[in-house]
Amino acid sequence: MSYQITQEQYRQEWTVAFQRGMTYLKDSVTKEMLLKGNEAVFPIQEQAPKFSARGANGRLPAQRTGARQVRVPIEEKNLLQRELDFNLLTAQADVRELMQNSSVLESYREIDDVIINDALATATNTYNSGNAVQVTAGTVQKILATLHERNVRSADMITFLWTPMAWAEFTQQVAVINVEYVDTKPLMGDYDTPIKWGGAKHMIHTGLPGMGTNNAKCYAFAKAAVGHAVAEGLTGVYMGQNEEEGYYYHRNFITHGARLLQQSGVIEITHNDNA
Repeated sequence: MSYQITQEQYRQEWTVAFQRGMTYLKDSVTKEMLLKGNEAVFPIQEQAPKFSARGANGRLPAQRTGARQVRVPIEEKNLLQRELDFNLLTAQADVRELMQNSSVLESYREIDDVIINDALATATNTYNSGNAVQVTAGTVQKILATLHERNVRSADMITFLWTPMAWAEFTQQVAVINVEYVDTKPLMGDYDTPIKWGGAKHMIHTGLPGMGTNNAKCYAFAKAAVGHAVAEGLTGVYMGQNEEEGYYYHRNFITHGARLLQQSGVIEITHNDNA
């Protein structure tokens, strides 16, 4: 039988909820810093024309390399938090630290979510006609072969994004975990450390569409296939105190956008995460 009056000890440091705490994709796409305007324009060089013989008159036929533009609109996104002075006084732990931590974590997620939802999710090329596949070494090699058929090379920095369940299948492959084929030991280090295999970078991501369902979407893409633009000077953090109304505020903002630059450089892969 416990004593009627007991003492409680309150921990003064926050225990952070499980969440994505970094951006995985910012270095896997083509980046552009926008100085002015409301959109970034990415110039795309088309495939070069073929060589040709001289004409019957001895003249060389003139040709031009095709070019086009992809416009990436940008949009301001904000995360504004407020807490009353009284709440900071009576809270168990530092509420200003709480606002700062959550703001930083959400800014990382914002970048990846825009790249995934506004660019990768618009891909029209699907592997296996959009039917769910089992992630084997052979499957990955066939996806790479499909990209190579479209002249996407390993030098174009190919990235595979896998849901946790697809990643579990991928890392069970002997050819993947064998140190003779990879430069890391995925079963000995951090489970979510990216792996370089087959001339491509493979990583786990928890922000993919349909994750945890029988229609989860994974992606294989080249760096030049996706563009991400950020407005310089319109990204940052403001924090302070409003003395008139008695609250602290923390505002994190980013002005950015993402678009698919080349459809041929992206393949959508469907996986049954419930299998």
